[in-house]
Amino acid sequence: MAQHTRSELYKIYKGGFHDKAFEHLVDSALNIKDDGLGINPEQGLVLTAKGPSKKLASFYQRISDKSTPLWSISLDNERGGKGLNFLEGDTSRLFIKEGGRVGINTENPNYQLDVNGLIAVKGIVGAYASGKALADSKWHTMAKMTNLDGCQAYEIIAHIVDEKDKRFGLTIGTVLMTYGKRGYKTKVISVESANRWLFGRFWNKIKFRWIIDDLNTEPGKLKYMCQIKTKGHYGMKDGQPKEIFYRIKRIWDMDYELEAYPKTNWEETKIARPVSSSGNVSGRQEAVPVKRSGGIAIKRK
Repeated sequence: MAQHTRSELYKIYKGGFHDKAFEHLVDSALNIKDDGLGINPEQGLVLTAKGPSKKLASFYQRISDKSTPLWSISLDNERGGKGLNFLEGDTSRLFIKEGGRVGINTENPNYQLDVNGLIAVKGIVGAYASGKALADSKWHTMAKMTNLDGCQAYEIIAHIVDEKDKRFGLTIGTVLMTYGKRGYKTKVISVESANRWLFGRFWNKIKFRWIIDDLNTEPGKLKYMCQIKTKGHYGMKDGQPKEIFYRIKRIWDMDYELEAYPKTNWEETKIARPVSSSGNVSGRQEAVPVKRSGGIAIKRK
């Protein structure tokens, strides 16, 4: 297909109109059907992939370059995954997978945002739930933290800032719940900080706890809820107890995790299982007891 610039076409037509000149004109222009390019009021610019590569657009430093494009946009990845792929050379930098998952430096995102690399942020705000609770030294149930069972894990940041009385409390906590044959196990790990005004080092702190959710518990189906309180009463404001502010971030989701785990048959692979404190049951990496001076048995991997 012969293609020409505008100046070249001017020279061709300057000598008069003939069939060959018309052929040059057609070959040098875009054709909606042949080139998969169009525009309409409803959809705007319309691009259609041509050929097996599924490339929509390629970007070069110069039009004469015939090597790998600097950047390109494709409708899928090399594995045939459906989505919109932004590539630098042959490397995927951003992949928007069909269904809404986004991968940065990965073409197989397992989460809503999956980044294969380091992340730098100015701050992280938990968006699973947020709310307020009275700072009256009584337990209060937090938003979206009722009717819980199975395995759960959350990170909670809670604070109260009382500028008038100069009393401050800040707590960040991890609340965990697991379930097995012997029932439930709950755990709260927190770092607490409060100003030392009078007995404030103790009374101004904020605490979390797990408790059985009686309203949602059924016979044989135990449910839990998570609560928050201040150790001491922060006093009144406008006729109401002052308030704690909290935000919750979910840090483990069973549905996502089980989907993301690779399906590995340990017996059919040569990959050794991780060694636990009691040794590897498969026998591939059995920890060997070694006797040291002093009579203490040390297990060497």
